Amino acid sequence: MRINISYDICAATLMLVLLIIHMAKKKTSILQNVMFFVFTLMALITTVFSLMCSVTAMQSTDLNLKILINFGYIFFHNLRAFSFALYVITIMEASLKNMSFKLRAAVVMPIILSVFATLIMIKSSDYWNAFINFREGYFEYIIYIVSAYYLAFGVFFATFNKELANRDFRIAIYLYLIFIVGANIMQYSMPIIPTVGNSDVTFIPIENFGAALCSILIFSTIQKSEEFIDSLTGLFNEDSFSRMFLINSKAKKSFSVIIVYVEDIKMLIQAFGIDKINSIRKDVADFLETIAPKNAFCLSMSTFAVILDDLNDKDLKQYIQKIEDEFEKKWGEENYGIYISARILDIKIPRDVDSLELVYNYIDYLKGLDNSKKWIISAKDVSLKDTKRRIAVENAIKRAIENDSFTVFYQPIYSIDENKIVSAEALVRLTDDELGYISPAEFIPISEQNGTILKIGEIVFDKVCSFMAKNNLNKKGIEYIEINLSVVQCMQESLAVDFLKIMKKYGIENCRVNLEITETAAAYSPKMLIKNMKSLFENGVCFSLDDFGTGYSNINSLMNLPLDMIKFDKSMIDMATNHDKGKIILGSSIAMVKRMDLKIVAEGVETREQMEMFAAMGIDYLQGYYFSKPVCEEDFLKYIKNFKGIEGV
Repeated sequence: MRINISYDICAATLMLVLLIIHMAKKKTSILQNVMFFVFTLMALITTVFSLMCSVTAMQSTDLNLKILINFGYIFFHNLRAFSFALYVITIMEASLKNMSFKLRAAVVMPIILSVFATLIMIKSSDYWNAFINFREGYFEYIIYIVSAYYLAFGVFFATFNKELANRDFRIAIYLYLIFIVGANIMQYSMPIIPTVGNSDVTFIPIENFGAALCSILIFSTIQKSEEFIDSLTGLFNEDSFSRMFLINSKAKKSFSVIIVYVEDIKMLIQAFGIDKINSIRKDVADFLETIAPKNAFCLSMSTFAVILDDLNDKDLKQYIQKIEDEFEKKWGEENYGIYISARILDIKIPRDVDSLELVYNYIDYLKGLDNSKKWIISAKDVSLKDTKRRIAVENAIKRAIENDSFTVFYQPIYSIDENKIVSAEALVRLTDDELGYISPAEFIPISEQNGTILKIGEIVFDKVCSFMAKNNLNKKGIEYIEINLSVVQCMQESLAVDFLKIMKKYGIENCRVNLEITETAAAYSPKMLIKNMKSLFENGVCFSLDDFGTGYSNINSLMNLPLDMIKFDKSMIDMATNHDKGKIILGSSIAMVKRMDLKIVAEGVETREQMEMFAAMGIDYLQGYYFSKPVCEEDFLKYIKNFKGIEGV
């Protein structure tokens, strides 16, 4: 009898290489990866014992040696099946210690039975079979039944834990069963092949080769690291975070989560470039990895997380302090580093949260905070009422974009010199089927933070140009329409090209559009803003500086930006109305702006007294409820048609 050992040699080589690759790759610090190593190691040892059985069967006459090696083969053969079952369990369990008594008994008892069966079989046997295995009545069948049991157990466990076993994982487990069963059937049903030129015969064991192929299959589908790792930062990704959270929660384990949200990441990218900000994100990731090795996660471009074992409040505070101290420093190169701000949130599980959905609700809450709020908070001190509202508004924004259901209202602007309505400010409005009317003060900041403001801005600009062209507003005395630009829009490199293209589509004269910018836009990305403004200005588009009087950087804006008009904020108008010193400040501001040859619009005019005072002070245009609140397209057209001027002006 000859035994072909080529398949076992190939199987051992494949599994050895697989173990080396597995150890070399970055892996999440969960039991799943440990058990994959154990499972593959058991398969390798089983193959080595199979090789030793084959060699001793062909070349040794020492029965005791054969019995010893054969016992090792059978023992590790069943350990391979046992470790496979444990591997499947650990994909869905944080710890084997937390298994129920029934589950533990179902896993442990068969392997104990198989060890006793093997010992009894070897002790009672005095017959060595050249086909590697002892064949002594029903004991051999018990051993293989136990192996089959563990295979079936793994398949069953994966099938009935679908919330943690995704489709790819279940398919890999099913294929593992098919490969192993198929290899055994082929091995024991394959005819013994006569050796060429010899009356001897050759037995071909292929079971272990099938097991090696199965291990490669599992490694390439379930264990592949690219699905767990964020390619840029090298941290574990959002899927890994979700999985770790669910595993720990299922095991009823207490642990802490620290969320780190980097503020204004999209604006930083526009201001400093994607390469520089990505480099800084990598630095943040490296820092978090140092304080929580193998437990730091990158959830999105701006959000990081750390999962820690259950900590007392003092230790948790120390971790947070390390993060806070690091964000007090500059990030990036020593000479060209920048300061970035981060908001930090600690969540204790299960004290604060009992589901993954709530964790993401807290993250949404963290993102939604304005810059006036403190940047280190604890989940125990937070109400999620505002967060749920924010999520609802975000969904309403998405629906409005998909359904093109944003509307544009127009607030008339009155010319004092001409005593008529010469312009209007376009204001976006949102009424949702589920939430009803949503104030711009609520949905605009949210859309700026999640990036949808770009699409909203494009929709509004298109609707305004369409309205102007369809109704020939210039023939109705409307010289231009004011359209607000968000900070994020001002940072877009393609802004000028996109707007000029839309105006050309509707045949709108570029001078009929006046774009309102804020000082915030000028502060965040002055180079890109000036580039866009210059390009549009050279093509005839006019610009206004909105909310003048609300900050300290207005003077720089007046000096550096190609402006046509200044809009005094309502707060400045109210101050001048109610205080003599406020009137002095307003008068001085008007004189300064006039000397710069710029037009002035006063917002928030509500009474005739205000109108007359501002007219006497030299303001050019007035806007406010005294004339009209913002109205829909139809009502605006009616208003300008019926407006006959203001008596006594």
